[in-house]
Amino acid sequence: MIQKWLFVAGALPLLALGVLHTLYIFFDAMKPRRIVPRDRELIDKMKASTLRLTNETDMWRAWIGFNYSHGLGVTTIAGFYLYMALFQFEALQALPIIQYAAPVLAACYVILAWQYWFKIPLIGATLSLVLFAAAASMPSGIGL
Repeated sequence: MIQKWLFVAGALPLLALGVLHTLYIFFDAMKPRRIVPRDRELIDKMKASTLRLTNETDMWRAWIGFNYSHGLGVTTIAGFYLYMALFQFEALQALPIIQYAAPVLAACYVILAWQYWFKIPLIGATLSLVLFAAAASMPSGIGL
């Protein structure tokens, strides 16, 4: 039973960060205030500059899209583990690859946060990593 609640607890920081990130970028697309450059001129330059890869979009639209997909991806991963722990725990226990993928994914977010982001996502991802690693390392069937 403790393994189940460790998976639940591990999913919650990532879920909160993913939902918050997605909401922030949703509102930033209309009125840039959060996950955007402080320099308003830079936003204007992003809107005026296309990608080298294609002329079909500009850097601003790509920035918004990348952040949407990132937030939705984190939310989906966390939501999956939360659902599995709460409603399909036996299936989660029966598939070690799913159990072990949770701390691996969280570790990837820790590395990204450490290298490229800032303190809040680093703390959240580290908390998820510790909880997921503890859950995945427990032998299945422990009834604590």
